[in-house]
Amino acid sequence: MEFNDLLHKAGYAPASVLIMRHRPSDPLLRKALRRLALEDEQSFMDYQSSHGPRTEAACRRVEFIASFVADGSNRALFVGLFRITGSERVEGSRWLTNPRLRELVDPDVRERRDRSELLWFHQERVQSFYPEWTGCLCVAWPPPERAWFRRAERNVLPVIAIHEEQALVPRLADWDQLVFGWQELNNLPRRHSDLLESWRGIYLIKDLKDGRCYVGSAYGQDNLLGRWLSYGRSGHGGNVLLRDRTAETFQFSILERLAETADPRQVIARENSWKSRLGTRAPHGLNAN
Repeated sequence: MEFNDLLHKAGYAPASVLIMRHRPSDPLLRKALRRLALEDEQSFMDYQSSHGPRTEAACRRVEFIASFVADGSNRALFVGLFRITGSERVEGSRWLTNPRLRELVDPDVRERRDRSELLWFHQERVQSFYPEWTGCLCVAWPPPERAWFRRAERNVLPVIAIHEEQALVPRLADWDQLVFGWQELNNLPRRHSDLLESWRGIYLIKDLKDGRCYVGSAYGQDNLLGRWLSYGRSGHGGNVLLRDRTAETFQFSILERLAETADPRQVIARENSWKSRLGTRAPHGLNAN
């Protein structure tokens, strides 16, 4: 079975479809785009609403965009089929009016992508086209891999897997394998944040600039999620010895998970134990007490 078979079965002519395999050059956006495809459809559509001149010309000749994201080498995960409802010429910075995209794109990439004007393609998702296979349908992407958009009727994309559950946002790794950068804290996928919201435990912040560490505890209404989001918002989470440091160099991990019913006194006792064993109290570390 190939992707064109699915188009034919649903009543869509491959000649009317442009297939896109998104793989942004910006590393943070590349990682976040899979989450946007699953959780923030408007931001995903804004991302694929503007293109370079060659892609613009290809979009003007079709009615639909079949969207995929890269899934390793020569593979692509299905996002959805989108109908092009019209286009308009806009300022080249139009795509930056979406705050989610703006925060995910490196300033140097923004500058290279900006043009004085471009075509903005309005879209809507075709809700009836295999919605249950978003993030599940995986196809082979024929070489050359850098050719990221293709006319459907000129290409064969074999279906190589239909996963039991969506693979756009994978399962969260085991708690003792998790490592987050500061920028990731405000961009956690929903399925990950739901888990972190239920976990209590002791965590470590390491400043990669000099290797000094801070040990903290997470309990209460939002547990780990609530504590880590406070660092995502402020960069220091209200901790004195972190205020004069650059949050972009912080690395977050979990030292120990505790039961959801753990008493706050037990949590604090475990936190103090980790501080003593790792030597994170000042002047050697970043804990003030």
